[in-house]
Amino acid sequence: MFREYFYFRKSDRRVIVALAVVAIFCIGILVGKQLGRTDATATADTDRQPETPAGSVQSGQPASPVYSAFDPNTVTKEQLVGMGISERKAQTFINYRNAGKRFYSPDDLLDTYGWTADDIEPLLPYIRIARRHDTAAPPDNRYRSASRTPYRRDTFATDTTHVSRYTSNKFRTLTLVDPNTADTTLLQRIPGIGSYYSRQIVRLRERLGGITRLEQLFEINHFPEEALEWFEIAQAPDIRKINLNRADFKQLAAHPYIGYEHTKALQNYIRLYGPIASVDQLAATRIFTSEELEQLLPYIEF
Repeated sequence: MFREYFYFRKSDRRVIVALAVVAIFCIGILVGKQLGRTDATATADTDRQPETPAGSVQSGQPASPVYSAFDPNTVTKEQLVGMGISERKAQTFINYRNAGKRFYSPDDLLDTYGWTADDIEPLLPYIRIARRHDTAAPPDNRYRSASRTPYRRDTFATDTTHVSRYTSNKFRTLTLVDPNTADTTLLQRIPGIGSYYSRQIVRLRERLGGITRLEQLFEINHFPEEALEWFEIAQAPDIRKINLNRADFKQLAAHPYIGYEHTKALQNYIRLYGPIASVDQLAATRIFTSEELEQLLPYIEF
């Protein structure tokens, strides 16, 4: 019975197949036209968008900062932007300086509202403060508010009756300072050394157990080379030594010249072969290179 309803003669089947092919062809044409209109609309929208020049970003900053030596007391906004500072922060800096701010050391840049250590660190090797600025008396403490909010010129430009001035506490003549004993206040009296570098010097000597060579100060990121002449190490510095056989894993790994991997190798060696009794034995383990061992020797004992 079903065959009577669904059976088609050969000629009928040919007609049905032909109609199906025509229907599929028509559907394909309609779909193609719709896709074409969609592509045309997308192209038109793309054409209406403003072009961005190659190698630039919409923020107005260069894709790759270009650094050059500059004096923060004379640098322009354009120079700051060219070195990777955002336009907003660069303008804040210029406004602050126009209000009377003078910069006597690289750390003074941190007083600029909105600036952080991450902004300043890439600039440190390029800061060159003219002698007339780093030896002049710094401005009064209104430029160093707790909130580091920049002052407007009209808040103090016309009233000078209550202005107090401080004489710079920077050394005027060459004075030698021991980096192992000086506190941060004394360290900041050295030209070019501010609060950041003074803290880093104290942190370095605490981590090492003392400073044995002035060149170790260059382990501080961007430490100013011209400041080295103001330092002198005592003939017999009090160095804190670490016992390689008795110190625990944490103590050994915390030392800048040992670290995690060397500590693992040291403790594995001691567990297998017993305590290390001499420098020659330590060198024979080949855990440290000759350069690393020379650097480490003032700080170890057996």
